Amino acid sequence: MKKGIFIILFQLVLVFSVFPQSFIDKVSAQTYVPHGFVKLDSLVKNEILYKYHGDNKKHQYFVSSHNRSFIDTGIKIGSEFQTIERLGKLKQHRGWGYYLQLPSGWNAYLCLNKSEIDSSKVIFFFSTQKELYSQITSK
Repeated sequence: MKKGIFIILFQLVLVFSVFPQSFIDKVSAQTYVPHGFVKLDSLVKNEILYKYHGDNKKHQYFVSSHNRSFIDTGIKIGSEFQTIERLGKLKQHRGWGYYLQLPSGWNAYLCLNKSEIDSSKVIFFFSTQKELYSQITSK
């Protein structure tokens, strides 16, 4: 137990002594998405809260929703993997987790570890498609 606490404290000291405060602030103010750390903006459209980031120069787009009113392909937040697995294709983004790729272009995020898939539930929806990003962020 003491050894575990020592290792955690050592790692924290290492992080705070090796990286400058500006780097630590930047990372903590951003969110990790499939193409790296980004600052997410938010908007409400049709009474659903979305978070998004787009970079036209890099052709990187990300839009997500944790809103319980969001439903796609009959799937909603909290749907169990066992009941929805036939509605899409199970995919993994290394270091980010497992999700169900849906025919609509949306993805239902499930879990971080493979061992959790069978008991997982949909945590949020996301898409990296420019068309869906544009559709959500257009006025």
